[in-house]
Amino acid sequence: MPLSTQGSSLVRQGSQEVDVAQLMRDLTDSLERENDLKEQLRFSEEETKVMRKKLSDIEDENESLTMQVRDLHSERKAQTFNMQFKR
Repeated sequence: MPLSTQGSSLVRQGSQEVDVAQLMRDLTDSLERENDLKEQLRFSEEETKVMRKKLSDIEDENESLTMQVRDLHSERKAQTFNMQFKR
């Protein structure tokens, strides 16, 4: 049976009295925190996607530069080898 005490609604549940208004405030606060966390998670997931793309681009560039260095090294080695035989 609902009880009224100092302007707040109390409900007797078993041997405990429950402040319905406080429970509603707590529920509202929890829902707001949940929504905030969901939004933070969404932003984090978007940022992760962007960072993975950047990492992939950097890895591709690194591979390309590594191949260029190998080619230059091979060319230089061939030039040195050819110079030795011209003497």
